[in-house]
Amino acid sequence: MNSHDVLRDVFERVNVKSVAAGMGIKPPTVYKWAQPANPGDSGVINPLDRIKKLLDCTDNDAAIVQWICAEAGGYFAENPQVRHGSPTALLPKASKAMEKCSVLLGVISQVIEDGKVTREESVRLRTEWERTKSIMESFVISCEDGDFKQV
Repeated sequence: MNSHDVLRDVFERVNVKSVAAGMGIKPPTVYKWAQPANPGDSGVINPLDRIKKLLDCTDNDAAIVQWICAEAGGYFAENPQVRHGSPTALLPKASKAMEKCSVLLGVISQVIEDGKVTREESVRLRTEWERTKSIMESFVISCEDGDFKQV
């Protein structure tokens, strides 16, 4: 999906005039963000395209996306590097996924054992959660690629 398509969908849910007022710009500019920015078209380079360009210029520095995700109430986790179409056995990936879930449950158990969570424990929990998500994503991608036939 193109950035202007994303914005067009957003503007079906959010009033363009209130977006323009909140950003201190005129509504026609906001409307143009939802149009392609190709030469000869009436669209303009929109904020999403500018963010993409910023990522390109900073070697896709994840700190930018992490900040945006945090501002939106979320957290950024990169997808694992998986080579699609490469033959891999699914069973070892399933085993590793279950192992990571077990480790995560162990960390959760330790964190809640005394009824309070320290800053260090929350950092450890976040780290283990991100590792687990990455392993699980790799497993799911392998399944989607058809590696389940190799079990």
